[in-house]
Amino acid sequence: MSYRPSASLKSVASTLAELISNGSRDEKAIEQLLGQLAANENVTPAEEYREMTAAAAGNTDIGIWQRTDEDGKVYYRRNVHKQLEWGLWASVHEIPPKGNKRRILLFGESAARTVFYDPGFNLAMELESIFAGITDMADVEIIDLARTSMLMRDLLPLMKASIALEPDAVLVFAGNNWVFQLHEQGYDYQQLLEIYQQQEMEGIKAFMEAEMKKIVIEGLSQINTTFIAQQTPVVFIIPEFNLVDWKSHELERILPALPDTRTAAWLAAREVAEQTDLQCNPVAFAAAAREMVAADPSNPYGYELLADYYVSVNQLEEARKCLETARDTILFNRSSKSMPRRLKVIRETILSHAQDYGITTLDMEEVFKSAYDGQLPDRRLFLDNCHLTLDGVKAVARHAAAALTRTLTGKDFQAAGITTAGIIPGHEVLAHAHFGAAIYNMHYGQPQEIILYHCARAYALFPEIRQIMMKYIDFSTRMASTLLCKSFEELIAEENLKQYMGGYTLRHPRNNKLMDVPLINAITAVLQENGIDIEPEVTALRVQEHAVGETKTDLLTSCYSQNSYHNFFVKSKPAFFEARHTKSSFYFVGDGSRHLSFELVYRTRNNSEQATPVRIFVNGRETPVAELPATDTWTPFTFVIDQPLINKGLNELRISWPYTPQPLTIEGQMTADAFLNALFPAIGEISNLNVMSASLQ
Repeated sequence: MSYRPSASLKSVASTLAELISNGSRDEKAIEQLLGQLAANENVTPAEEYREMTAAAAGNTDIGIWQRTDEDGKVYYRRNVHKQLEWGLWASVHEIPPKGNKRRILLFGESAARTVFYDPGFNLAMELESIFAGITDMADVEIIDLARTSMLMRDLLPLMKASIALEPDAVLVFAGNNWVFQLHEQGYDYQQLLEIYQQQEMEGIKAFMEAEMKKIVIEGLSQINTTFIAQQTPVVFIIPEFNLVDWKSHELERILPALPDTRTAAWLAAREVAEQTDLQCNPVAFAAAAREMVAADPSNPYGYELLADYYVSVNQLEEARKCLETARDTILFNRSSKSMPRRLKVIRETILSHAQDYGITTLDMEEVFKSAYDGQLPDRRLFLDNCHLTLDGVKAVARHAAAALTRTLTGKDFQAAGITTAGIIPGHEVLAHAHFGAAIYNMHYGQPQEIILYHCARAYALFPEIRQIMMKYIDFSTRMASTLLCKSFEELIAEENLKQYMGGYTLRHPRNNKLMDVPLINAITAVLQENGIDIEPEVTALRVQEHAVGETKTDLLTSCYSQNSYHNFFVKSKPAFFEARHTKSSFYFVGDGSRHLSFELVYRTRNNSEQATPVRIFVNGRETPVAELPATDTWTPFTFVIDQPLINKGLNELRISWPYTPQPLTIEGQMTADAFLNALFPAIGEISNLNVMSASLQ
């Protein structure tokens, strides 16, 4: 049964559309309706859908399924009062009473949910198809209890409630979201600061890994108590990570307050590495990358560049070590939106302790290594950071099916003896998965190349996806809230998109809309390669919606100042723009006919003695359009960019901030915000950045 947006949501959307189309001024009613539609805003592991019904005292529900007693039998049916959560779970309305079939429960996070393909295809479907072809397992059914954004604290109560389903075995595919459990448990920030002062970033990492290990062991212990102690066997799939194609984003690369001149050394080495051609001068490239790692071992970028060198000389194990270290720098607390990942400490703790708790493990790192001759995991297996491609899902399913067969039959059954199941999603489902992956990669700061790759794959698989792409371009580019755009309404109403809650989760968060420039540019390029030129149409829409005119345009608005939804983990929303790295970029749109005047109010309070000025560039030109002095007080500055330098359509303003090494500065009580400001001080701050047409005499 495929998922469709609930009738109640459609009713709310219809009422809202009617009010707007009739020109209603009832702002209170409109806001209430928007609130209902936005109740299911951007689902993230650290922010939403945390309440598990099984954890409530006296509650007999299992996830979204409510217990119903009927004719002396117990059914579990989806609770209509939880329709906004349905899209996070399997698209299954009813879990029937246990019959003659052996029952396996599947638990996990979005990777187990097979998030980009579901409900057209998922891991549970693949497993059932495999078991149908194994004589000793033909009487097995899979109860799919995997849930998008499942935290460990959600998982464990769900497991306890699921005992009522009378499982014969349990399959767990989890661990990507467990790092968020670490960040949410709270810290003594004074203790963290003291660790940093004594042992620097390596001390922070050691502390975080020890805390993470405690969390994992407690989770294994509770799984043992819930299932193993009741003679129900458990197979635990340890996830792998997309080491090659998932890159760190700018917030993960912000500059810490390192002692001496090490941050300046890191910046100098970065410049050398970025200006050195790896193929022409690999020795100089590798040396610069090693200098970056030595100067700041907490920053992922140096490890990623060093991995590029090792790949170029076919030293794949060395590259793997670098990329795993880069992945695990999330432990240094830079960003909350460092996407889900299975850390090295999680894998090693599970492998070393699972047997003590009677849990069988299936390590996908070793599985993928064996299947791909030691090659590094990349886009062949992953659509993004941790969500699997079709090939990846099928590999997991084969090995999980073999492990479960060995567990339930006692026979020596190997994955090599399993032929690939016959479930192959249609090209439309596959195309939608790649387009969804392009959106996800773009919203979380990934390189243009991988966004372009997924758009190209989507179009090649199903050229008709162009219609969805064009609607996405329209509602992304418009100033109005996505929920109020006709193109978004049409996308939902046409019901051509079965994934992503019928397209509903493709909307932008309220008050945090992006123009999605990298994605729109990728779509434009893919269609251009296939003989469809939409660039004039895109430019015209951008000018119509965003062109700078006689009134001020605030470039600190999310659609001009952000390209992703990354944010700091501990930082409350600041009152002004903060730059913690040396470059800040902003979009603006010109109509091609006028000079533009910019008003900037800024300060560089940690670099006020810097002789190097703040420099402002436009559209990638090497010559700055303005230079500003460093200052520790809020300082207004006005400059004009002449019309010949401004593109008709999209333009980019880049601010280059000077950096001077500063001692560790502690301001007041050591709160979460004070900790961030001490370890990762702001280099530049902006309270106002407005642009309007210039009035030249």
